[in-house]
Amino acid sequence: MLTNLPILLSYLLVGFLLTFVLIPPFLRLVIRLKLGKQIRDNALVGKAAMFKLLHEHKAGTPTMGALTILASMVILIVLSIIAWYFRDSIHNLTGIRINNSLWSREETYLSIFTLVSMGFVGFIDDLLNTLEK
Repeated sequence: MLTNLPILLSYLLVGFLLTFVLIPPFLRLVIRLKLGKQIRDNALVGKAAMFKLLHEHKAGTPTMGALTILASMVILIVLSIIAWYFRDSIHNLTGIRINNSLWSREETYLSIFTLVSMGFVGFIDDLLNTLEK
């Protein structure tokens, strides 16, 4: 089982680098579209003056950053499927044997489902917060 460890660690490194590369253009896009955090003026029971006072420094903070993590995850899964499809050629060229893609490993289904579902919940929350005025 530890024979796959270098490949799994390389997926981890590539995922980190993808996210690292995707964040600056994403932040520029979010700032240009003015999708920053909105601070509420009203609460369910009336004015939220104290809340606004304590949180007004957060106004305009870019949101939806988890989209970059989800995008890098999708790109990484697609790259692992492509690498698995060409596993014989990769083995002949480099000597590295790829036994599974990230999508064909049962151990990753729960992690992928959790990331996607929680990312969706966070996206909806950020979207509702951004559109609220």
